[in-house]
Amino acid sequence: MKMHRVFVNNLTIVGLLSVCGSLQSLYLGEELHAQIIKNSMEVNLQSGGTLVWFYCKCGEYTYAARILEVMPGRDAVSWTAVISGYNNLGHNVEALKSLHDMLCDGSSLIDMYMRCGKVNEARRVFDAMPDHNLVTWKVIITGFSQNGLCEEALKHMYLMQQEGHEVDDFVLSTAQTSCGDLQWESISFSGSVAGSVFSSALD
Repeated sequence: MKMHRVFVNNLTIVGLLSVCGSLQSLYLGEELHAQIIKNSMEVNLQSGGTLVWFYCKCGEYTYAARILEVMPGRDAVSWTAVISGYNNLGHNVEALKSLHDMLCDGSSLIDMYMRCGKVNEARRVFDAMPDHNLVTWKVIITGFSQNGLCEEALKHMYLMQQEGHEVDDFVLSTAQTSCGDLQWESISFSGSVAGSVFSSALD
């Protein structure tokens, strides 16, 4: 890819790291991580989470935990990978501390509830948070989309934009995939507003 000057973005990195993790190829995964650092690529929720998962798959739990600490946001998958890793090593104190930290992390708690189909619980955590950062918005929107609540996902994409946050490619593709067959005229939220969410995100 480098020889042919192919542009490598976060989505490409996530895909390649997933392959390296499945093969438990520590060397190749570390090479990809080095490329992220060398090219000053932003480590977002998806690429950071995949890095954590990759190092856990290769048995490098301590390094995975270090990445988790510096990530701009965390989801339940990243926390679970580290907690399971500590547990496998018999490091029970570290596992319990990580579990406590996860439960104190609003975004991770929302993600955990959404993955379990506990949408109302996730919504309550979201509504109780005094502030919503970019990661929190991504988690709640992705959660609604993955639970088939497309109208709620679109509403929150709109609210996210109203607060001045940009909808990135990952959130946009998740919503488009989940809501692709939705009949816009049936949305009480307003089809025109829903359409403007996608059009403004693509600008």
